[in-house]
Amino acid sequence: MDWLDGFGIFYIIGGVTIFLVFFMSYLLKKRFPDKQFDIIFALSLVLLCLAFFPVTMIAIGGWEGMGYGFICFFVLIGTLIGMVAHQLVKIVRKSYV
Repeated sequence: MDWLDGFGIFYIIGGVTIFLVFFMSYLLKKRFPDKQFDIIFALSLVLLCLAFFPVTMIAIGGWEGMGYGFICFFVLIGTLIGMVAHQLVKIVRKSYV
């Protein structure tokens, strides 16, 4: 996979983000079982990524801005996958918390 050599770090960032979002959502749900802080955490991270993405393209610009934009995109994808995985685990397991 020579054509994906430079993207390896972005995949690692996405994978770490999936793990962190899932873990933080689990901790928030365990600590506050009656509140929806797990969903609020993930949605705030999604909104932060969506807000930061245009800033990287317009304010920073150039190759650096595109690099930060890729990081922001992979964090966004990782957040969405981690949030969906956590919600699926909550649905499947009856005694989750």
